[in-house]
Amino acid sequence: MAHLHTRSVPKAFACNRICRPFSGVGPQVRGEIARELEEPLLSRPVAILEIVHTYAHGCVQTRETELETMKAWIVRKYGKPKEMILNQTAIPKLEVGQEDRADTLVKIEAAGLNFADEIAIAGNYQDRIEPPFIPGNELAGTVVETIKGSKFSPGDRVAGQIRNGAFAQYCAVPSDRLMAIGDLPAPIAAALPVSYTTAHIALFVKGNLKRGDTILIHAAAGGLGIAATQLAKTVGARIIATAGDEDKRRVAKENGADHVIDYRQSDWPEQVRAFAPDGVDIILDPVGGETSEQSLRLLAWEGRLLVCGFAGGKIQVT
Repeated sequence: MAHLHTRSVPKAFACNRICRPFSGVGPQVRGEIARELEEPLLSRPVAILEIVHTYAHGCVQTRETELETMKAWIVRKYGKPKEMILNQTAIPKLEVGQEDRADTLVKIEAAGLNFADEIAIAGNYQDRIEPPFIPGNELAGTVVETIKGSKFSPGDRVAGQIRNGAFAQYCAVPSDRLMAIGDLPAPIAAALPVSYTTAHIALFVKGNLKRGDTILIHAAAGGLGIAATQLAKTVGARIIATAGDEDKRRVAKENGADHVIDYRQSDWPEQVRAFAPDGVDIILDPVGGETSEQSLRLLAWEGRLLVCGFAGGKIQVT
C-alpha cells in the first residue's frame, strides 16, 4: 500500500512568512527560515487535519487524519541563527489550567524577525530561555482552536507578541497577548507587536513627544527605528536620524526623517548640533554603550534620553 500525502489548501493559508526586512539578521538566514516553513498544512477549526490519499486495490481512497506534528525551527544549543535545526515537533495542545494560560491556537502565517531573536538564539538575552526552544516573539495568523477563556474564535485573524515560539507553523498563545487584525496582511501585522508598541510607549508615554519637538533616532533603519520615525512624523516632530550605509540612510529618509547622519563618521555629534544648536528634546537609543554617553551631551534643557536597547553596548544576562 502506497501512501501519497497531498495537502490542498487556499494559498493564503499555505505559506508561512518571516518578515522584518531591516533586522540585525542577514537576508540569507531570513530567506532560509521563511523558505523552510512554506510547506502547506490544512487547518480547520478545532481539529487540525491532513488529507491523505491512499492508493490500494486499483483505486484512490481519500480520508482525513488529525495532524499531531508541525515544522518548527528549534534551538538545541545556543549559537547563530544558521545553527538552528528545522524539525518536526508536536503541535501545542490547549488545556484548561496550563501554567502558560495558553487558550488560543494560532496557525502562523508570518513571524517577525528581530535583533532580540538573534541574541536569544545566542543565549545573550536578559530573559534567557534554556534550550531546546522554538524562538520568535512576533506572529500573525489565523485562530484554529480555542478553549474556555479565549477572547477569540476559530477563523479570527490575529497578531501578537509572545516570549518565544513564533518560528513554527502553530503556536499556543494566551488570548490577552493577541490583537485582532481583520484583513491586514499577515507580513505587515507581524511587524506591529514589538517595534511599534515599543516605539509608541517610548515616544508618547515616556517621552511625551509633541508637535515641534526635535527628536534624534539612532539606528533609524532598524525595526524600532522605522517605527519611531513613522510615529514621530505623524505628530509633526523634527526628526534627526542616524544610520550606517547609504541604503540604510535612504530607508530612514523615505520613512520621514528630516535629516540623516552617518553614525560611522566621528563627527556625527557635531552634525546633530549643527541641525539642533539648542539641543534635542528626545533621543531614542536602541544602541547603548558609547552612543548613549555621547547622546547625553546633545540633550536640550529637560530633554529625555530613551534607552530602548543595547545593540552596541554590554548585554546584561541573568
